[in-house]
Amino acid sequence: MDRAWEGHTKRDLYARHGIPVYVIVDPRDATWQVFLLAEGMYAHKSDGVFGQTIVADLPAGTVGIDTREWRPYPEAERGGGA
Repeated sequence: MDRAWEGHTKRDLYARHGIPVYVIVDPRDATWQVFLLAEGMYAHKSDGVFGQTIVADLPAGTVGIDTREWRPYPEAERGGGA
């Protein structure tokens, strides 16, 4: 499955159902992105790399996700597959 298509489909479904925060984690390049739901669409809030804390503002309060122990995929698994 095409990764770009998959991400947008999930994002659209989550937005339609009112999921307030959408986080994308990419272990191939050790990065993450946070999007917040605003007016039915996700807006980019922040991005970072493994080792940085992900901060997400949820309806119940702010949550921090510690990524210091997260590791990227081994080099052999980071290929440009679809």
